[in-house]
Amino acid sequence: MLNPNSVQSLYSKGIKSLQEGDILDSIQCWNELIEIDDQDAVVLQNLAFCHLKLSQYEDAIQIVDKALLLDSNNIELYKIRAESAYYLSNFSLAITDSETFISVDKSDAWLWQILINSLIFSDDVEKASPSGSGLIPQGQVLLFALSKIFKKHNHTL
Repeated sequence: MLNPNSVQSLYSKGIKSLQEGDILDSIQCWNELIEIDDQDAVVLQNLAFCHLKLSQYEDAIQIVDKALLLDSNNIELYKIRAESAYYLSNFSLAITDSETFISVDKSDAWLWQILINSLIFSDDVEKASPSGSGLIPQGQVLLFALSKIFKKHNHTL
């Protein structure tokens, strides 16, 4: 078993590698830490973030799912999963997780963009369009997305 100093050193190395852009080295550190303790949601969060950065979105989502079982209050996990889901065109999950994150941190412009785009690209747009064609005049697309957001939060445009 590693002593606490070794675990902290490995954690620090994983953070430093991530900050320096050495994602593969960072992944190696997180994987080693998971071998020591697979119940650490923060380590799983960092590993998921690395997979997101490498465009390995399915892996990121699977890791976040495990981490959320350990800590469903870790809001950063929802952000990672929302972005991964968005890139996989899983707009339903992207919407759900974006809304969860935004309910706590309304200042993240990127998550707002993911939420709006996911609402625009979701099946709801096709249902709302004239004749069900999925084509809504450009000026109405943003209004549609914003109205969905406001409706969910009991506001009106």
